[in-house]
Amino acid sequence: MLKKLFLLSFVLIVNLSIAQTDSVKIYFMQGNDAAMQAYAEQHFDKLNVAQIAWYAKSYYESMNYSKALSILQNSESKWNQEPSIHLLKLKILIKLERCSTAQQIVNTLLEKDSLNFDYCLYAYQIAKGLDDDHQQMIYLDRLVLNDSTNAGWYYQKGKLLVKLKSNNEAIINFRTTLQYDTLYAKAYYWLAKIYDAYRNWDTSLFYIDKAIALDSASDLFHLQRAKTNYDRGHYFRLLKDLEPLLADSTDKDIVFMTGVAYLQTKRENIAHNFFVKAHALDSNDYKTNQYLALSYEMKNDYLLAKYYLEKALSLIQPDMNIDNLLKYELAKVYYENEEYKRALEYFTYYSNQHPNYTIPQFYMAECYYQMGDYKLAQNYFSKVNGSLPSDLQTVLDDRILKLKEHLFFEEK
Repeated sequence: MLKKLFLLSFVLIVNLSIAQTDSVKIYFMQGNDAAMQAYAEQHFDKLNVAQIAWYAKSYYESMNYSKALSILQNSESKWNQEPSIHLLKLKILIKLERCSTAQQIVNTLLEKDSLNFDYCLYAYQIAKGLDDDHQQMIYLDRLVLNDSTNAGWYYQKGKLLVKLKSNNEAIINFRTTLQYDTLYAKAYYWLAKIYDAYRNWDTSLFYIDKAIALDSASDLFHLQRAKTNYDRGHYFRLLKDLEPLLADSTDKDIVFMTGVAYLQTKRENIAHNFFVKAHALDSNDYKTNQYLALSYEMKNDYLLAKYYLEKALSLIQPDMNIDNLLKYELAKVYYENEEYKRALEYFTYYSNQHPNYTIPQFYMAECYYQMGDYKLAQNYFSKVNGSLPSDLQTVLDDRILKLKEHLFFEEK
């Protein structure tokens, strides 16, 4: 309708203008957008509100948002009382990601009608662009009041609640999404993610299988199923889940999980190749460095194991609570590299954190023994004697015999 009004208005202007040729009149009569835009540009000051609206919208629809905004800004005094053009300007500003300016406009509109569906919709989009979680939730709630059976609003609320770490409320909203649309595959996917985080793996697999049944081509869904089997330690199933995702994959998570699955199923050489590839994709991930180090340790290449463990330790954040394990692994590598002083430092650190674990104390004794401090070695060997695995107990028994000789000659 807007274009028809615009066309009729322009035909009148053309007929009144002695400067226009017959061919241009024909373009207007045929609704030629390019000719109408050209004429509007030339006679901009004469355009009425309907014509301005069409002119700006024509550039909006051709994705020339800057031109569309310029048209509205240069004619605002004519259309300022027309709500529909305010909405058009809002849409343009959102496309241009000028959310702060758009927010000023929508706030003015909402003062007049706080529950208007269109105003609330644009206010929500603007809040999303500004990453304002609180405002997003306010307008999503208003959109639900306007359109309470629309599954999409509950889905968006669920995603926002996950971001806000309110997973129980998110579950309610995703289930409500499915109440109004049982084919909403991504709602099943998010439920699977939440239950995986809760370590409720059977429920997680139930929901992700529902999602895959609706969209079997989705890599996202297959990857979530793989992550659940990875988290629960079902490595043969994990390999099956990863199979359709692996072809020429450059996704570090997929490559890394494949390496872990092969490692846990006793195929260390294949695992090593995947860890090398994962590291090439992301050399600044602590887990990739940690597992690559473990792989080199299994190959008795302790220098490379040391290099990647030290890098892994440098990459962890203070709140990750995993440095104990990394330091313990690094202590063992230092020991194998005959760096006994550094090994002792980390074995001591780990032993202080886990005083009932006897193996680090055995290695502390070993470090003292290798550094020639036989009295301290004897002290720690005596503490763990009889409480070690059989292979280490055999070593300890041998050390005790040799310590008697060393200490005897020291006394002499």
